[in-house]
Amino acid sequence: MVWHVLLLVLVVQATVVKITLPHVVPSSQLVSTFPVGLSIEQDHFPIWAGPPSAQNTYTQTLLKNVVDRSGVPPPVRVGGTTEDRTWLAPNTSILSSAAVFPPSSNASTSRLYPEATLVYAGPEFWESARNFPNGTEFTFGINLRAQDPVMAREVARMAWESVQGTGVKLRAFEIGNEPDMYGNWSATFYASNWNAAALSIVNASLPYGQPTFQLFAFANPSARANFSISGALNAGVAAPERLRGLARIASEHHYQWSTKIADLMSKSIISSQLDQFSPEISAAQKAGLQFEFGETGSVGGHGAPGVSNVAGSVIWAVSYTFQALTRGVKRLYFHNGLCYRYNFFQPVSSCADDTHLSGAHILPMYHLLLVVAEALSYPGPVRVGELQTGAGEVSAWGVWAADTDQLLRVVLVNSAPYTSGTRASYAYTFSNLPPSASGSSNSSGSPSSSEPALGQPWIRRLFVPGVESMGGLTWAGQSYETTSGKAGGKRVDELLAVTPASGAGAGVGEDEERGSGGGTGSIQGWESEVLVLFFREG
Repeated sequence: MVWHVLLLVLVVQATVVKITLPHVVPSSQLVSTFPVGLSIEQDHFPIWAGPPSAQNTYTQTLLKNVVDRSGVPPPVRVGGTTEDRTWLAPNTSILSSAAVFPPSSNASTSRLYPEATLVYAGPEFWESARNFPNGTEFTFGINLRAQDPVMAREVARMAWESVQGTGVKLRAFEIGNEPDMYGNWSATFYASNWNAAALSIVNASLPYGQPTFQLFAFANPSARANFSISGALNAGVAAPERLRGLARIASEHHYQWSTKIADLMSKSIISSQLDQFSPEISAAQKAGLQFEFGETGSVGGHGAPGVSNVAGSVIWAVSYTFQALTRGVKRLYFHNGLCYRYNFFQPVSSCADDTHLSGAHILPMYHLLLVVAEALSYPGPVRVGELQTGAGEVSAWGVWAADTDQLLRVVLVNSAPYTSGTRASYAYTFSNLPPSASGSSNSSGSPSSSEPALGQPWIRRLFVPGVESMGGLTWAGQSYETTSGKAGGKRVDELLAVTPASGAGAGVGEDEERGSGGGTGSIQGWESEVLVLFFREG
């Protein structure tokens, strides 16, 4: 009897959130490729991959989990600060890489695992890319600060040769990392040196086709210093005739820098920061370039303890990713390094990242890859558009098939930060369900490990114990905090409780019931979680 009373109290106190699904695709953005990638700090790339003869099986397993859900692996950008500290090995004794590192210190997260001050790379450095899943697209960074066009050409040649005849792909070269932070470089000087390096690569007439370039990689785009997309283009970047049409991507970097987990998760703060990039996105589109965040993350300097390495970070990441996609950002590369706190996972053992786990392991951010893989899975491009929720802490996005306009999924993010104590509940109702979803369903919306019936919508839930937790997360009831990286436990699909349009709608007005959509669906939710409503599998 007590349980019945408590349940009644929870239901009465639940915050009701009504989401009306549109009859036609609303304002939305096209997503043609997997939009979330790994940016890997260049100094330790071979460790993530493993040497050509012995792949890092943990990395391979975790990325295969994504392939199994989306059909394609996440793209990889190899670069970062050490991109401009990497030189070709002076002799053939260095097959992979040799690096010089400053002393480690626990004075800050960035000093605990500092970047190399110097990296010498040999041919096996780029050959390590072969260890990634088939279909992986690589963007390789090239040292611009060295002002050595001949070395740029040779790096490009080695990278090209390393992927020929393999399952991975060379997508682009990025010449220089954050040139707006070089100190005494002007935009004109940057353009001159960038063009020299790019022309050296193009004029080499390598037998692998024309290269593609990813431009800019600015840390803090500034119109005043001309380190902005329009300013750099006006300064002459990629202007020579031989480079026309080869520069296709405009990349800039962004870290949110929130020092509290509640601020990191805040929808309004995320929105405000992304709005600052609207002029850059527009400038890229005007120039015929695809705008991407070539490096991004929660807090720069390798992440902040209690912010970047806790469960709330993945709630932020899902909201941030979908907000960015609806603004025209085509791809986001989240930065990773050896033992950094904002990593998707640690590819090696003995990382002091506050988790106290001795072996290779995932961090909360890894779940972003799983959520995005399943939410956007489709044989072709999809469109993503925001849906109105009427609740400041709740965001929702629809995912439609670009070729048929069919509603495939709804992604729902609750950004209210739960830490401990009573967890606030939410009652979500979805009106105007697609006609195919109007059949009968499990009226209780209870979990089920069986396949949903034809036309029966279902929910997969990203559960976090609390936003300050470092572990205990599950996606669709399964844990990936296993020693192998494979899913543990049975998958849990929660059936959406559906009321057909011809019946009594659950909290839906008469006019809505008469719309061209189907019925109304309902599901219970909680603070600090992500739900994905499925109308069809990938």
